[in-house]
Amino acid sequence: MKGQMLWPTLKKACVRLKTDRRALILLVAGLLAMAAIVLFGAKKEKAAPAADEPAAVFSEQALHDQLTALLSCVRGAGKTEVMLTFESGSETVYAADTDAAFDRKDSGESDTRKSDVVLVKSGTSESGLRVKEVFPRVRGVAVVCEGGANAVIREQIISLVTALFDIKSTNVSVAEMAAKEESA
Repeated sequence: MKGQMLWPTLKKACVRLKTDRRALILLVAGLLAMAAIVLFGAKKEKAAPAADEPAAVFSEQALHDQLTALLSCVRGAGKTEVMLTFESGSETVYAADTDAAFDRKDSGESDTRKSDVVLVKSGTSESGLRVKEVFPRVRGVAVVCEGGANAVIREQIISLVTALFDIKSTNVSVAEMAAKEESA
């Protein structure tokens, strides 16, 4: 019964929309507003990452240990020691609100830039909004292993290290480990 009553009401509304342009505009605006709420309002707000906690932690020691363990798994490499050098230290990039203005009055050129770090409140404190963490890039690797005198093992180690760190083979050195003399 409700369906029978709804049809004439919809028919009248359609006739009115055809003749009254304002009603049509209001209907379209309402539908667009509902669509925007469904599309954009349904997303849950993500909490801003804590500015005092790094998203990921870089550890030179952990990288050193992982590389040492990996290279010692190469057949024939034997006991392995590794040393890594880096281009720079870790760097944190913060979000910035930048205003730029360029004023050109009769060739009296002027360039004004202002940049402020975006702050995030966490409880009662404020800190910068971290955009990304840039970890140091490996510049060179020295490997000393028991099998370092073997050309095939040396080439395998150089190939592994250059692939892992995207560095040139000239930045990787592989040497044979000195034999430990036993005291009598």
